[in-house]
Amino acid sequence: FVRAKLDSQFQKTLPDTEKLIDSANKITSLQERIRYLYNAVKRQVPKKHEQTYMPKDILETWNNRSGNTADINLILLNLLKKANVICYPLLASTRENGLINKEFPSFSQLNALDVVAMADYLKFYLLDASLKYQSLSAPPLNILNREALLLRPGFIDWFSVEDQRPLLLQNINLFCSLKETGMIEGEASVQHYHYTKEYIQDSTLREQKRKENKYLDKKTQGLTIISTNQEVTADENDPIYETIKFTYEPQHADNYYFFNPQFLAPQKDNPFLADKRKTDIDLLCNQQTIISINLEIPPTIEIDHLPKNIIVRAPDSSFYYKRSYSFNGTTLYLTQIFEVKKAIFPRENYAG
Repeated sequence: FVRAKLDSQFQKTLPDTEKLIDSANKITSLQERIRYLYNAVKRQVPKKHEQTYMPKDILETWNNRSGNTADINLILLNLLKKANVICYPLLASTRENGLINKEFPSFSQLNALDVVAMADYLKFYLLDASLKYQSLSAPPLNILNREALLLRPGFIDWFSVEDQRPLLLQNINLFCSLKETGMIEGEASVQHYHYTKEYIQDSTLREQKRKENKYLDKKTQGLTIISTNQEVTADENDPIYETIKFTYEPQHADNYYFFNPQFLAPQKDNPFLADKRKTDIDLLCNQQTIISINLEIPPTIEIDHLPKNIIVRAPDSSFYYKRSYSFNGTTLYLTQIFEVKKAIFPRENYAG
């Protein structure tokens, strides 16, 4: 019944799409043809309402430029098929909806319909055109590390959505100076890739996460952002380049100032602090943050203590941290690399 309902929707003829499909068919590269139609659907239907796997009417969604997530992605399937791209619907449960019980699966556990588009037999793309800033090169975060049902003609296969790349990725370079008053002033050059790029672009997503008190919305005490400037290139694989001018007042006691080298990095709660864990830990995806700091020190202020250069690695390599300091008499140089190479930590393995 569900397959028949989906087929009846994406086989419909969408009005005034002949030129769009003709233009797509003239693109010889299947990857670029997929990208062209993917971006076209996101422009045509910028507004979504309900998150669901069950469509209502793709004609109404196309004409009104607003609909549920299933309708939007069935429009994409409709256009891809007419442009001779092999593609299939993918049924899933988003992270907010919970995990699917594969032993007793039911459609009531599903709330997402996405698209698998084949560029060739070895390369495919997982797409959700209802996500305005989702790039072609990364799977939708809301179903990453989840099981999904791939609906191919004559087959229904379980499909594990995985990506081992660090898709929360930031490079932070700071050039700053410590004043005799103890205030730090400077400028940061930050590169945001993949999901951090999507987060920066999507103001709706930022507001949602801010209400949930999650993700990248916590600011270090004493930090004041004076100005920010963002540059987005036409290539979706390029990062957002952000320039931040700031002042930072370190915590101090008497004549001592305590410099927090992560003061401009994303502030996240540590989920490994409890003695016991009753639920799994979901860190969304693999991550990497690289921080490089050049801090000029005035002659009237001395470095009292530098932490040791260290490398910390989890036994299974799921975490990696490297820290290195040097001081040449006028400038403090600091480099930190923090990597998460495993996104899901089952509660059974929490003690380790």
